[in-house]
Amino acid sequence: MVDSALADQYIDPTRQALARVASFCKTTSFELIEEHRTSCGLTPLHETLLGINQSYSGLEQHLQWLRRDGSLSELIDEPDFRGRTALAWAVEYGMADAVRTLLNFGSNPCQYRTSDRSRTPMLHLAIAGPPPPLESGLFEVVKMFLATDIDINARDEEGWTAFHIASSWRSYDILHEIMRTHFYYVDIAGKTNLDELADDLSQDADFYPKLLMNTY
Repeated sequence: MVDSALADQYIDPTRQALARVASFCKTTSFELIEEHRTSCGLTPLHETLLGINQSYSGLEQHLQWLRRDGSLSELIDEPDFRGRTALAWAVEYGMADAVRTLLNFGSNPCQYRTSDRSRTPMLHLAIAGPPPPLESGLFEVVKMFLATDIDINARDEEGWTAFHIASSWRSYDILHEIMRTHFYYVDIAGKTNLDELADDLSQDADFYPKLLMNTY
């Protein structure tokens, strides 16, 4: 709940999401942030991303300072206690501008969002984000990752690729973008750990005609 409120506050400060959560928890926004900062192990870069570190004017200035300091490569992908780097936070909540900035400064697009039970590639996170991705900023994030040197067939712990996830959501705009950028590499016939094909997951009888529409 607090994670979502922090992200929502970043996207639109006028929503006062954090203040509403604090009121629900019978505390103040400041106390809520301090407790969350400690319990989640947020790094200074996470805090800048989420607007709770006032030492810098924004994410780009913080990253520029790390570059001048010589610690950028060491700290840009430092995770919090839940295995989320700043990039993972930005991707998960559709922070397109932050994703672009982090990638431009060298954040690893091939990294995984890790937890006790899962290892999720960044592109998976973007595609599986809150629908509809075309309106939430996540589609822009998807396109950013497709423009990097990612493994389009990278799998999560259940054997799902990005192609499987987009198919299960019937996100044909994303599928068309995958086909446009990775036509010769994407494993269309790949199966999940449960032996499922992409068209099985989509449950669309005309999956392949829709998939190939406007591909050539």
